[in-house]
Amino acid sequence: MNLDPVQKAAWQMRRLPSSALVCVLLAVVAGAMGCEELTARRTLQEAAREYADGHFEKAAQECEKALAIMPDFDIANHNCALIYHKMFRPGLDTPGNAKIADRATELFAKYIAKNPDDGKIIDLMTRIWIDAGRYERALEYWEKELAKDPKDTEMIGKIAGIHRLAGDWKKAIEWHEKEAEAEEAPEAKADALKNIAKLTSTRLLYNRIKIKWYERLEVADIGIHAMQRSVALAPDSFESEQLLGSLYGVRGEAHQASWAQLIDNANSRFHYKRFSILKKKADAEAGSPGRKAEDQKAEDKKPGEQKPAGGQKDPGKTDDQKPVGETPQKSQSQDSSKEEASPGGGATARSGGPAAAADKPSGAKASAGKP
Repeated sequence: MNLDPVQKAAWQMRRLPSSALVCVLLAVVAGAMGCEELTARRTLQEAAREYADGHFEKAAQECEKALAIMPDFDIANHNCALIYHKMFRPGLDTPGNAKIADRATELFAKYIAKNPDDGKIIDLMTRIWIDAGRYERALEYWEKELAKDPKDTEMIGKIAGIHRLAGDWKKAIEWHEKEAEAEEAPEAKADALKNIAKLTSTRLLYNRIKIKWYERLEVADIGIHAMQRSVALAPDSFESEQLLGSLYGVRGEAHQASWAQLIDNANSRFHYKRFSILKKKADAEAGSPGRKAEDQKAEDKKPGEQKPAGGQKDPGKTDDQKPVGETPQKSQSQDSSKEEASPGGGATARSGGPAAAADKPSGAKASAGKP
C-alpha cells in the first residue's frame, strides 16, 4: 500500500488500542495546562515587579490577569489578596476602598479554603473585615468555625472581641460568659470573668457623659458581679482588687443619694487597700521591682558620689548614645463605644511585598508575609 506520510500516520493511529489513544489525549491536555500555569506564573512575576516599584494598582491588574488564566491557582489568590490588602486603607469610608476590602477578603477566602491551617492569613482576613466595618462577615466566619469545636475558648474570645469592636457590648458580655463556662481551669475561668469587668470598666470610664446614672449603675453591677465570681476562683489577684476598687468608685458617682455614694466609696477604698497589700506581696515574691526602686533611692543618697544634676550631661555618655525609642504607630480614631483594638489577638501588621511565584510549584504553600 503506497501512502504519503500523513496518511500513513493516520492509518497507524487508527490501529492503536483505545487505551493508548487516551494516553495520547491526556498528554496533550497536560501540555496545555502546563502552558497555562507557566503563563500565569510569568504574569505573577510581572505583578511582583510592579509591586516592588510601588505600583500597587498595576500589580493588582497583573494579578487579575493571572487569575483569569487560572482562577484556582493558590499562589495567585494568595499574592493578589496581599496586594489588595496593601491597597486597602482602614478608616477610609469610600466605595472604592470598600471594593478593595471585599476583593481582598474574597481572595483570602479562596486561598484559606485549600489552606485552612494558615492562621496568619485567617487573621489578616478577619482584620480587614473589622477595619472595613464588615463585622457581620467576620462573625459569620468565626461562628461557622466554632461550630466545628464549640468548646474552643480562643474562638469564643475572638467572637466576643468582634462584638465589642462592633459596639455591641452586651453581646460581647454574653460571649465572655460562654468563654468562662467553657473554661475548665479555675484560673482560666477567673480570667474570662475578668474580661467582663474590664469591658464594663472601660465603657464606664470612656462614656461618662453619654451614660445616664441608672445605666451606669447597671453596667457597674455587671462588672462587679463578674469580678466577685472571679475573686472567688482566684482570691489573691491584685488586679481583681484594683478592678473592683475602680468599679465601686465609678458606681458611687452615679448615686443620687449621698448615703449610697458613701457606701460605694467605702467599698472602693477597701478594695484599693487590698490591691496595695496583694501587689506588695506579689512584688516581694517576684523579685520585688518596688523594693529595687527603694534600694536605688538609698544608693543615690550614699555620700561621696555625685550624680549629674537635671539637665547636665552624664560625662560617660555622648550625644551618640541617646536611647532611641520605638517609632509610635498611628492609631486609628474610633468611636468611643469601640473600646478595644483587637478581637482577641491576631496579625495586624501589614504584609511585605509579593514574592515572584514563577519558581514555586502550584501546590506550594506561600508564607503569610510574602505573597
